[in-house]
Amino acid sequence: MYKALLPVKPGKDADYWEEAVQAVRGIMEKYPGQLAKDLSLAILGDLERRCKEHENQNTGC
Repeated sequence: MYKALLPVKPGKDADYWEEAVQAVRGIMEKYPGQLAKDLSLAILGDLERRCKEHENQNTGC
C-alpha cells in the first residue's frame, strides 16, 4: 500500500483518497483476519496524518 500511495497527496484530491480506501478494502477482502484490518487501517491513518502535516506546513496552520 505504501509503495502505491506515496507520496501522499492533498486532502482535496478525491481520486487519490478513493484509491487509498479501495486499497484498504482490497487488503481486507484478500486477508479477512483482524491483523490485516488493523494494519491496513493503521497505514490509512498514517497517510492521513502525513497529509495533515504537509498541509499545515504549507499553510502555517
